[in-house]
Amino acid sequence: TNCQNPQFTAPQVSADTNLTFRLNVSCEASNVSDEVNILVKNKAEPISFSIKINNDALYTTSRYVSLSLGYPDNLNLTKMRFSKNGTTWSLWKPISSSYAYTLKGLPVGVNCQMRTVYVRFKDNTGKVYGGDLSIFDTIQLKRQEGSVCQ
Repeated sequence: TNCQNPQFTAPQVSADTNLTFRLNVSCEASNVSDEVNILVKNKAEPISFSIKINNDALYTTSRYVSLSLGYPDNLNLTKMRFSKNGTTWSLWKPISSSYAYTLKGLPVGVNCQMRTVYVRFKDNTGKVYGGDLSIFDTIQLKRQEGSVCQ
């Protein structure tokens, strides 16, 4: 072995991780052993999720919309659920890349309001993604074409 430039390959990690290793290097004349702390950096791409209401339309005149959902295939996602307010959630539903959804209606006398739809995903181990309300989309719900949002 080359004692001048010992080499080590760190294991892959799913997040930046502090690991402690004991390195044993054997040279022709001696054995050297030392404990080393190493920060192993995860170089994986960030996990990306998306939700689009009516293909990212700016507004709709119908409460009945189509949600397009984007998520990484490698996460083994099994369930999804939705919320109109980030507090009250639907039951978990089987994962799908599209979903028919009903927005909250407009109050009497109001011609236009913004609507938000939040989504959470769950994988086959029970891990939930979107728990911080970071996966959402908004759309203007108009009573009729030409309604102006204030």
